[in-house]
Order: sequence, then C-alpha cells, then structure tokens
Amino acid sequence: MMLKRDNELELFLESNRGHEFIGVLVLLNAVLWGIQTFSWAQHPDIVSLLHHFDSVFLGVFLVELVVRIYASGWRSFEKGWNLFDAFVILIALVPSTGPLSILRTLRLLRVERLISLFPRMPWRLH
Repeated sequence: MMLKRDNELELFLESNRGHEFIGVLVLLNAVLWGIQTFSWAQHPDIVSLLHHFDSVFLGVFLVELVVRIYASGWRSFEKGWNLFDAFVILIALVPSTGPLSILRTLRLLRVERLISLFPRMPWRLH
C-alpha cells in the first residue's frame, strides 16, 4: 500500500515559518557547539548536560528528515540542500570516538544551511 503524502507538512517545511523554525534550531545548536569550547564548559556535569542537549537537537533534526521524506517522498532530495542536510544528519549518528570521529566535525557544515534558509538576509554574501 502506498503512503499518501502529506501536503500540509510539505508546505510547512518549505514555508518561511518552517525555514525560520529549523534555522533557529540550527543556530541554537551552533551556539551549543561554541559553548563547548569554553574552559568552564569542561566540567563533567556541564559536558553531560551539553551532550544531552546536542542529542535532543540531533533527534529533532532526524525527525525533520523523516517527516520531510514522509511528506515529500524521495523527491525532497532533488533539492541539493535537503540532500546535504541528510548527509550531515547521518554523519552526526557516527560514534564520536574511533577512526570515523573526524566525520562528526562535518556537522558544523549544517550552519551553512542558514544561508539557504534566509536568502534575503542582509549579511548574506552575494
């Protein structure tokens, strides 16, 4: 049985409000990564708390990816940014230790998505 695509979800994800919502989450996640670089954030309790927040952000982004695929089908990957997002989200699932840990640094590229989410922002490079 073929799943019926949800046009309302697709419209929300592609709307300004949907882009703003995800953009704010990407920005907050980037701030979280920045906080992790401070020496005071190296306390074990803070490291644990920041790790939990990071996991929540990853969970939200993963849900967004699944909802996008459900709403739009595989055609959602016709847009390069959606394919890029999927790649970055899946990289984040790679364990943070071992030889593949370097791939997790590629998650920082997700901040680059802000450029596509807010194309009319004055700070955008042309």
